[in-house]
Amino acid sequence: MRYIDWGDVNAYHPRILEKQDFEKIRQSEKLFARKFNTSKDSDVLDMIDKMILFNK
Repeated sequence: MRYIDWGDVNAYHPRILEKQDFEKIRQSEKLFARKFNTSKDSDVLDMIDKMILFNK
């Protein structure tokens, strides 16, 4: 139910998702995603909001 990109199988923390990850998030059809950092890239959250609000 959750989209998480660990990046590396030996990672201790998931990758921070950015706008270049948007298509992977959208295609996953997961209801939730993590891990975001608005100071690093807030565009991806805006893209997700638009997708949800406008069903695109």
